Amino acid sequence: MKPLFISLLIIASLFAAGCMNARTITDLSGAIDEQLALSLDAAQNGQWPAADAALQRAGALWDSHETYLRMTVTHEELDATEEILFEARQYAGQRDLENYCSSARQLRMQMEHLRTLQKINLQNIF
Repeated sequence: MKPLFISLLIIASLFAAGCMNARTITDLSGAIDEQLALSLDAAQNGQWPAADAALQRAGALWDSHETYLRMTVTHEELDATEEILFEARQYAGQRDLENYCSSARQLRMQMEHLRTLQKINLQNIF
């Protein structure tokens, strides 16, 4: 009976950790996506200082969680996200609206992709 209890406790702990991770990634990517939406809207309205500020907030959120993300998300996904974020920062600095909008949209799609990867469902388990 004791080995069964220990096994169930381990499984429950792993499930709880997975749920907490999914929630953390969902909250983080949602907050970043919100800042990207604000930045994209401001850039499309020609308000580059506001667009830069929102993009910087999104980047700061990402950077502040980098250690956690490196432990929970694949390096390929992290590298792809950081590459797109770098491009978006470059285009925003150049005030290149077309390329910035494209990069910001790509980054928003990447945030949705990260949320999808962390969901606890049969597709992600098997």
